[in-house]
Amino acid sequence: MDALTRGALTGTGVALVDVTLRDGMQAANVALTQAERLEVAELLEEAGVDVIQAGFAGRDDASAAAIRKRVSSPRVSLLLLGFDPLAEQQLEGAAATGVDVVEILVRSGTRQLDVMGLDPRRAIELAARLTAKAMPSFAEVWFCPSFATQAEPAFLDEMLAAVAESGVRHVNIPDSSGVASPGEIAQLVGRFAGKGWELGVHCHDDF
Repeated sequence: MDALTRGALTGTGVALVDVTLRDGMQAANVALTQAERLEVAELLEEAGVDVIQAGFAGRDDASAAAIRKRVSSPRVSLLLLGFDPLAEQQLEGAAATGVDVVEILVRSGTRQLDVMGLDPRRAIELAARLTAKAMPSFAEVWFCPSFATQAEPAFLDEMLAAVAESGVRHVNIPDSSGVASPGEIAQLVGRFAGKGWELGVHCHDDF
């Protein structure tokens, strides 16, 4: 665990974001009590992570608020599913929890948009509207173009340009299906490096 402490990363410009209390809670047969969630958060703080993603906006607000009060050094975040019909109300609820970060997720993969029946132009408009709405209410607003490794490059460029107009500077690039190689992730990150973005990656090992 020493390799994951803040001291081990000093000067590298790298931040650790732990999603155990959000992504991990989606695993089969995993259901933590509120006391267990708080215990995990304390252990993550002890390990030196920079951000704890406490769950989904609209679903885990109470837990996120409790974690925000319990830990001191890590920032606490909630993930907002931008395609949820109640996303705007959930955004308001997340703001009331006092979390530091809201991460707004909108699909960007071509096939995923098609399956959802979400027009690409509508997806871009949705991303721009939600990020603009979130900016006044949170210390940090992040954007996640879900299934980015399966998106058309030109579409991804256009989506991030729309989000940038709202003032968002952090983009979390996900390989949502775990289909990309390390080289492909490096290439995708390199596409947006040097353009003023604070870049994150979220990788899966599904395959």
